[in-house]
Amino acid sequence: MKCFFPIFIIVFASCQGPAHNDKSNSTEKLLERGFQSDAQENYGSSIKIYDSVLEKEPANYIALVNRGRAKISLGDTTPGMLDLLASIRIHPTPQAFASRAMVEFNTNPPQAIVDLETGNRTAPGQSI
Repeated sequence: MKCFFPIFIIVFASCQGPAHNDKSNSTEKLLERGFQSDAQENYGSSIKIYDSVLEKEPANYIALVNRGRAKISLGDTTPGMLDLLASIRIHPTPQAFASRAMVEFNTNPPQAIVDLETGNRTAPGQSI
C-alpha cells in the first residue's frame, strides 16, 4: 500500500473541487496538513486531520479518499473501503477507484479490474 499512496497525495494536493473555494480556506489548510502527514506516513495523525475536515464538510470527497487510504494503510481495511465508497458516491474520481482496486486486487481481482476501468471512464484522457 505504501507504494501507491504518496503518488495520489500529489494528485489530490493539486485537485480543484468543492473543497477549494473562498469559504473553506481553513479546510484547505487542514487538507494541506493531511497531505503532509500522509507524505510522512503518519497515518494516525492524517486520520485525525481528515476527521476535522469531515466535521466541517461531511461531503468533502478529497478528505474521504485520503482518510480511507490512511485507514487502509494502518490495516483498517473495511472502514477505509467504506470511506472510498462514500467519496465515489459524492464525486467519483479515478483516484478513489484506483485505491479501491489496489485493495481488491488480492481478494476480488475481477472487481479490481472493473474499478480501474470505471476510474478511467471518470476522467477520459487521464488514464490511471
